[in-house]
Amino acid sequence: MAETSVPKTATTHVYRHIIDFPVEDQILGELVSLDTRVLDIGTGATGRSALKARERGAQVTSIEINTEAIAEFGTTPDNKGIGLAAADLLQLPFADRSFDVVQVALHGFDYILGCQDRLQGLSEMRRVVRPGGYVVFNAFNPIGLSLAPSGFKPAMLKTRLKYLATAGFMKNTMIDYNGLELHQAPVRVITNQAALAGLNRESVRNLSGSTDHPAKVALLSKAPYYVFRRPS
Repeated sequence: MAETSVPKTATTHVYRHIIDFPVEDQILGELVSLDTRVLDIGTGATGRSALKARERGAQVTSIEINTEAIAEFGTTPDNKGIGLAAADLLQLPFADRSFDVVQVALHGFDYILGCQDRLQGLSEMRRVVRPGGYVVFNAFNPIGLSLAPSGFKPAMLKTRLKYLATAGFMKNTMIDYNGLELHQAPVRVITNQAALAGLNRESVRNLSGSTDHPAKVALLSKAPYYVFRRPS
């Protein structure tokens, strides 16, 4: 979380990492099956989350605000069968109730920093998902970033101590190791924002998928995954 003078943004940083967390497969296994209509937001250059949904037989439409990233993924043979478009989460170019599941790629929603923009993004996702459909994303949790046991391992200890010493847990944003400024908020704040947009929380889970106990996740998960549902 080293500070940089000019943090990167969603439009200037091409996301090429391939990171897998068990909870992603767990959630997709529950929500996605043959012909499920999935909107994948924040494809990146690797299309990792879009590919996960396609592997389960979903009809996948994938968008990315970074034109370099979407173009790079579009040149790979992996994108076969996935509808690709350069588009902004805050202005989704889709009709109401177009999808069964809307998923945001790893930390994609954290790129949106302002409260009003975050509410607009949540409202847009609610708009394009069908009644009874699901919205899925993960988000940095400052309480978990402060208390998660993994942060006290030797490899992470220096970063954890700096985060605590600079009172990073009291801020609305953080700078990650890529130099990206990303939003962070406690579980209750994310849940309340989603409720304002008309989404009900179905579950919140840690990255290993080993617990969905709300209190444990709120205290100890650095970047929990949320499953919200649009009321029927």
